[in-house]
Amino acid sequence: MNDSEETRRWIAYELHDRLLPWIHGAKMQLANLETTQGNEQRLEIAKHCLTIAAEEGRALISFLESDQSERVDSLRHSIEQFIELTRPLASQQGQQLTIVEPLNLPNATPAELSWPLLRIVQQSVLNAVQHAGPCEIKLSSQIKPTGHNKAEFHVCIEDTGNGFDTQAEVESTHFGLSSMKQRAESINARLQIDSAVGRGTRIELTLPEKPTPLSKAIS
Repeated sequence: MNDSEETRRWIAYELHDRLLPWIHGAKMQLANLETTQGNEQRLEIAKHCLTIAAEEGRALISFLESDQSERVDSLRHSIEQFIELTRPLASQQGQQLTIVEPLNLPNATPAELSWPLLRIVQQSVLNAVQHAGPCEIKLSSQIKPTGHNKAEFHVCIEDTGNGFDTQAEVESTHFGLSSMKQRAESINARLQIDSAVGRGTRIELTLPEKPTPLSKAIS
């Protein structure tokens, strides 16, 4: 794959993962405003989704214009802020979205690593919000020592919702899962997706405490 193709795919992933979900959320809220009771709440949620979409667009532009070699110390804040912003949409779906204990994250993560990590977390949570149905969605993380002064970082997103057939999703080339897998590969991380129909979904990302990015094109 040449540089141009990598750039196009990166942009496609960004549009799919960060802008389209919020626009889709707004469309769902607005679809039945004239016939559904409680229109005020739906309108507020729609405005909330569109506001997030605009903020994500600005954040993407800022990222593209920045020096991607700079170190970023706000990964924990970015994830916590995302969870807080997503709770209203999750709550309307009958979901409880929580962070299990304070997030345990590597310090001063470079942007080229923290960006794909943040995107994987966001896409995992949004997949659950959009498809899992009424359930609990939990986000947890920890740093596990592996010996010889080394450690691995683990982040887990799991829900008690509808679940899905992972083999069927792979065969249908599900774009959201594809973007998550490619992002994980770009930072030399392991992504494990466990799910079954009616049994919820568990997504775990594992990477070295000091991972090495394989490609900056989609980070």
